Amino acid sequence: MNRVLKFRIWDQEDCIWIDPSHLQINFDGYLYLPYGIAPIKNTKRFVVQQFTGLLDREGKEIYEGDLILYKEIVWEVKFKFGGWYLYNETPEKSESSFLFTSIGGIIGNIFKEIA
Repeated sequence: MNRVLKFRIWDQEDCIWIDPSHLQINFDGYLYLPYGIAPIKNTKRFVVQQFTGLLDREGKEIYEGDLILYKEIVWEVKFKFGGWYLYNETPEKSESSFLFTSIGGIIGNIFKEIA
C-alpha cells in the first residue's frame, strides 16, 4: 500500500491556507521559501498539517486538525502515540482510535468555525 505524503499550511497572521508549493519543509524541519537559503524565522506564523491518508464519508481528504462529526460528537484529528486519533476533551470521551472505516464527515478544522 502506497501512502501519499501531503501537507497543508495555515498562515496564522493572514488567516488563510497557503499553497504548499509556495513553501518547502527541509530535512531540518524548518519552512523555506522555494529555493530559499535561510529558513523563515517566524515559525509560529505557519502551522503545517499532514494528510492522514484517509477520506471522510463524502470522499474529502482528512488532515490533522480537522473536526469530524462522529456519533453526534465533534472530534479533532490528532497524531499521537504513532498513529491518528480522534480526540475530544470531555472526560467521558477522551480518545478514540482512528481504526474504523465508517468515519463521519468533516465539519471544519481547528482554525475555522464549524460549517
